[in-house]
Amino acid sequence: MVALALVPTVALAAVAGLWATREAVAADRAVEVRDQVDDLDDLVDIRTGLLLARAPVEIEVRAAALGLDRGEAVDLLGISLGGDGDLASVRDALGRIPEPLQPFDVAELDQLAAAVAEGASVEVLGAFGRIESEVDAAWDARTATLERSVVDLGDVDLARELDDLEAASSAGLAGASMVTGLADYWFSSFEGSAGTEEARLRLVLEADALRQSVDSLVASEDPVVAAVGADLDEAWQRGPFSAAIDDAVAGRPPAPFRDGIDAELVAATFADSFELFGPLLDVIDARATVLSSLADRRAEEASRAALVAAGLTVATVASVVAVSVVTAAGFERPLGRLIDGIRRVGDGDLAVEPLDATGPAEVVAATTAFNDLTANLRLLEAQVRALAASDLDDPSLAEPLPGGIGAEMAASVEVLARSVAARTELEERLAHQATHDP
Repeated sequence: MVALALVPTVALAAVAGLWATREAVAADRAVEVRDQVDDLDDLVDIRTGLLLARAPVEIEVRAAALGLDRGEAVDLLGISLGGDGDLASVRDALGRIPEPLQPFDVAELDQLAAAVAEGASVEVLGAFGRIESEVDAAWDARTATLERSVVDLGDVDLARELDDLEAASSAGLAGASMVTGLADYWFSSFEGSAGTEEARLRLVLEADALRQSVDSLVASEDPVVAAVGADLDEAWQRGPFSAAIDDAVAGRPPAPFRDGIDAELVAATFADSFELFGPLLDVIDARATVLSSLADRRAEEASRAALVAAGLTVATVASVVAVSVVTAAGFERPLGRLIDGIRRVGDGDLAVEPLDATGPAEVVAATTAFNDLTANLRLLEAQVRALAASDLDDPSLAEPLPGGIGAEMAASVEVLARSVAARTELEERLAHQATHDP
């Protein structure tokens, strides 16, 4: 009976303990996911800031190659140049990332800022490219880590939001790479550089990556994300930027350079790229915010569940202790009475009063058996005394004893009765003979 009470209680305590441990681990994982999402958001800010900081350098270098005035090129594009400010935003975003996880050192950013200050050049563009490659590599590594964390957490909503964030970010990064890649392809082609084919192949890869990302956006379960993907897909079918990418992928000569230099087409192409990929930044920010909020909520839910499970574990353990104490107390008193009675009987004291048969069923059964045994021993003692005194009228002889002892005692009484009867008969006959002469 004790086992029946303790086994389910202990099992419940074990289940509650496992639940508490699992939820505590889930809370920690959710916090990790939130931090990883924040890092990804910072990487997007860094990549965006680098792209915006690179734009004026790109314009100045490419305009010089085309023989255009920098101011004229800026007017054609209709943009505002603010490279220094954008590098400052990159520095801020970099500072928000823990130093061991930063994609590049602050010193590299300082060197880039110094190079930009000295003047635009192809070398400066190369410096931008190296840092952008480091950011892209960090993005890939961080995304893979986040995917594993979300899978381990097993939260469907988080996984869905992560898919949208990855698709939007991948599309944005592919778009940014295509903008700079198109510039490399165009101007290497214009200058007759040997790097034209390499630039074209990079565009082929980026165009394929963009296509996959757009398909993922369109397939999103979130109507807002799906709408952005559909708009991007539709816009990609038209406009000078997509036409320029198609020409590059097919290996056709750049349209702006077929008949001289069409500066307006160059400007329109790059301006179109900014309009094409601009909405993705809003999607990325929104998905990152939602993902971070979901991770926070999941962490809070898991923490609360862990507390509840821990409380249940404590309560269950307390129940086990209470059951053990009550069970021990239930055994202690009646078992103590039984042991004391056994000792007295063992010492030859059969005047033990019947013990109170209370307590656990096992102790009650043992106490009842002890009382029966003691009663039988007292009866046996009384019958032995009666037989020793040849007192066949003793009331104890009328009470049967159980088992073999009872049978033996009954036989002894019968033998003694016959013996007494024979002796009585003999005494009567002798007395008769003594009073009557033959």
